Amino acid sequence: MDDEIILARKKETDVITDQLVDAIKRSDEYINYHRCLEELKKHPEIYELVNEFRIRNFQAQNNMGGRMFYDEYSGIYNMSTNLRQNTLINDFLNAEIAVAKMMQRINYKIIDSVNFEIDFLN
Repeated sequence: MDDEIILARKKETDVITDQLVDAIKRSDEYINYHRCLEELKKHPEIYELVNEFRIRNFQAQNNMGGRMFYDEYSGIYNMSTNLRQNTLINDFLNAEIAVAKMMQRINYKIIDSVNFEIDFLN
């Protein structure tokens, strides 16, 4: 192919990617997430607890291939239940999940639509 055509296509995908990023930033989910995050950061001690939970949850899910031992799951579940009694924390974690689900839907849509083969992951 001609290098100019390849460059033009790259520019088109870059432009569309930028538009997608802007659309995500304008979404209700993203706006709400950042509003909740800013509120949470006003309380450093609570923010630190939430981050400890987020780290522990992330590590447990990713270091074990998405599979946790019962004790680990139970500990994270109990930590989540205790933290979520605080409305500020609960609102933030719900907002974070909403953004993560939105990003996941976007990723799945792109992968499904461009026939990107990922069957080897199963």
